[in-house]
Amino acid sequence: MGWPEVVISVAGILGTLGGTFAGIRAERRRWEQEQRSRFHPDRYAKYTQLLQDADKVMRRHLDVQEVDKLFVAMSESYAHIQMLSSKPVREAAEAFYSISQAVGFRELGEPGSVSREERATRVAPAREAFVAAARKELRITSEDLM
Repeated sequence: MGWPEVVISVAGILGTLGGTFAGIRAERRRWEQEQRSRFHPDRYAKYTQLLQDADKVMRRHLDVQEVDKLFVAMSESYAHIQMLSSKPVREAAEAFYSISQAVGFRELGEPGSVSREERATRVAPAREAFVAAARKELRITSEDLM
C-alpha cells in the first residue's frame, strides 16, 4: 500500500469523523432550541394572565370578593411562572406580584387607602420590569411589536 492510498484513507476517516461531530453539534443546537421554546405558549399565557389580573385590581374599584378571586387567579399564574420561567423572569414576577398584592389587597380595603392612580403608579416600575424580562425570555423584540 503506497502513501496515496494511506492519505486517501486517512482523509476519508477524518471526513467521516468531522461530519459526525458536525451532525452531533447541529442536533444538540436543535434540541436546545426546542427545550427553550418548549413551554413558550404556556409561559406567554401565564405572563399575560398575571398582567391582566393585576391591571384589573389596580384600575378598577372592586369589592373584597372580586379582589379575592383575582388574587387567587394571580397566585395560580405566579406559581406557573415560578415553575416554567428563567431566573430573571421569576425575580421580576416576584417583585411585581408582591407589590401588586401589597398595594392592591392590603390598601384596597383600608379606610383612607390610596387612590387607584397612586396604586398604579407604585406598581408601574415592577410591572414594566416584569414585562421587559418576559419579552426578553420570549424573544419578543421591538420590531415584533410594530
